[in-house]
Amino acid sequence: MSIRRPRALSCLPLCLSLLLATGSLPARATPAPSPATEPGRWEPAKTYALLVGILEWQDKSGLASFPQKDRQDKVLQDQFLANGVPADHLVYLSDKAATGDAIRQAWTRLATQAGPGSTLIFYFAGHGLQYDGRTYLANYDVNSERPDANGIGMGTLTETLAAHWHGDRLLLLADCCHSGAMTEVVRAEAQRGKKAACLTSSTATNTSTGKWTFTEALNRLLSGDRRTDLDRDKRITFQEADTYVHREMKYGDDQLADAFRSPGFAPGFVLRGVNPDQVLPASLPGQRWKAGDYAECLAESKWWRVQVLAAQPTGTWVHYIGWADKWDAWVGADRLRPVAESHFAAGQTISAEWEDKWYAAKIIKASENFFYFIHYDGYDDACDEWVTAARIKAKP
Repeated sequence: MSIRRPRALSCLPLCLSLLLATGSLPARATPAPSPATEPGRWEPAKTYALLVGILEWQDKSGLASFPQKDRQDKVLQDQFLANGVPADHLVYLSDKAATGDAIRQAWTRLATQAGPGSTLIFYFAGHGLQYDGRTYLANYDVNSERPDANGIGMGTLTETLAAHWHGDRLLLLADCCHSGAMTEVVRAEAQRGKKAACLTSSTATNTSTGKWTFTEALNRLLSGDRRTDLDRDKRITFQEADTYVHREMKYGDDQLADAFRSPGFAPGFVLRGVNPDQVLPASLPGQRWKAGDYAECLAESKWWRVQVLAAQPTGTWVHYIGWADKWDAWVGADRLRPVAESHFAAGQTISAEWEDKWYAAKIIKASENFFYFIHYDGYDDACDEWVTAARIKAKP
């Protein structure tokens, strides 16, 4: 489902009045090498999970609501249960039930219950807010003008973990603006020697897409969808989850998203297996496209981004990113082309678009010939963000 999440506390119009601070965490952080230990495998029966999905808020004037139809957070709850997470180990709070007090109480209870050998999971979907250099998850009754007063800050999560959690593994999942700030929690747990990791829909400095792209990707990963088994070994690892989410956000929403993990959280940690009958087929010699590739497909006189699901000499089976599976189709090679790259460079002066207006800016760094971290001339570093070529143009 596609929903529009307005840019809560948008940076350029408000950065002077709110003194928003920059997200100091790198978008693609590289932790120290993991110890040479067995990567491990997720055990749903030993998992405790708090899932929070908020599509409407008490502060209706400050925070826009979203449609309830086809919400993917509920699908995620069902997926956890289907995988074997005990019902009494899972708390799902949505909308009016997801008050700040309710979230804090549930987090404390689950963190306490998740003892040695267990996995603790936290998921959030909704608005992410920044205020005075810190990131907050917008609970139902949050004060949107002063989220520091009663919002769910990263400190809320870390303090509870330090006081109550003695489990084995922590996984944070967030589908909201500035969700990359979850890295702060992972860093704190790494200092305690814990196995911790996060998968998020955006960097700490960026707003997030208005679609369910990230949570839909999680649902595919946790259902064992063959598209997420990138090396076709019938196992879906954390590294594959990171790569798959990164590609889905990149090609589906022009958005940068990367996982972060502590040294003890092995990249080969297995999330689940894949049905052998659903393994992506290997490419044939000489074929231009192979299963798992991303491309652009011509349909109805427009180029659409797609993922290749299968390739044969007679055609290529593709999935249109952001569209239901019923639109998957066989297409000829003449209708496919590589996803266009761009070639701006770090240090280059440019014009950057923000909400239909163009501003003078400079590229600080570039990634993948696709993403560009920029600084707006005359604005605080808090407004720095990652953009794609769709929002920048070279100065004459």
